[in-house]
Amino acid sequence: MSVVDWELASAVASGLAPTGPEVGASEVRAMTHQLAEFAEQAASEVHAITGLVAVPGHRTIVADRQRWIRSNIDALAALTEHLDSRVGAGAVHAFGSRATALQIGATLGWMSGRVLGQYEVVAEPGSLLLVAPTIAATERTLDVPAADFRLWVCLHEETHRVQFGAVPWLRDYFIKRVQILLEPPELGLRDSLAWLTAVVTTVARALRGRSDLAVTDLAPTEEQRTALRELMALMTVLEGHADVVMDLAGPEVIPSVALIRERFEVRRDSAHGMDRIIRTLLGVEAKMRQYRDGASFIRSLVDAGGMARVNALWSGPDALPTLEEIAAPAQWSERTAA
Repeated sequence: MSVVDWELASAVASGLAPTGPEVGASEVRAMTHQLAEFAEQAASEVHAITGLVAVPGHRTIVADRQRWIRSNIDALAALTEHLDSRVGAGAVHAFGSRATALQIGATLGWMSGRVLGQYEVVAEPGSLLLVAPTIAATERTLDVPAADFRLWVCLHEETHRVQFGAVPWLRDYFIKRVQILLEPPELGLRDSLAWLTAVVTTVARALRGRSDLAVTDLAPTEEQRTALRELMALMTVLEGHADVVMDLAGPEVIPSVALIRERFEVRRDSAHGMDRIIRTLLGVEAKMRQYRDGASFIRSLVDAGGMARVNALWSGPDALPTLEEIAAPAQWSERTAA
């Protein structure tokens, strides 16, 4: 038996995924074609801004929400496959498998209506997923030029592809820390399942850039607490870097970039009612701070030494900032000055 009932998780997520917006067949075809073109353009723009060169072989997938959910389920199943034989079988395991599936399914179903795109680190490395229905719904809500917004989204997601495609050690660094978190502690079966439920659900959010990984205090070992903090710092840097790059493209590339950023930030802050409650429970509120903290850190490096200083981050794992250094960039600069 799997540590998670992935069929149940997929069914729950698919059932909770929002529908719409209403789009005609011709508009769907036009949007699909345009997003694919913008992804190619974004690759050139990201290279021009960062100087980073990703290895070839990527592909762009213009996806619906169901396709996005399947990709996430596949990634999480791959990351937890080695645990199936270690947790054991029995009624407690079966209950834990279904309980975890319900949590993950509910999380992914809700997020599928909010995630605009993602770079695939685990399930389909090198692939860029652009979630067309959510992009269309968001550009309408923000009331911004559709073409400008679509290119803006592509710039953010393409930056993630370039990060992992140009930095050879980054993917292994990321996956290793996730695997450390997913190692079941030397506890009883019931406690081990409780820990795995918390971590697998959190990793589901983290892989989608929608969590601050706020389970540091729950990590039962020092190695896991260290891995968690390192993963939090890495994700803050990656998201902040992508946010800065998408804005550095400037109005000559995206004429309404300032308007899009202004309205998008309002969208990040303006959840109400049940949406606000869900965002708080899933750690999305803290994630919004993570975007801003990461972007502030990256901007400080740009101001100090341009993109060359930023690219020093990718020289090796030891060059990555700690959470404390992200809050105080001068400390990072002093440590890495050599």
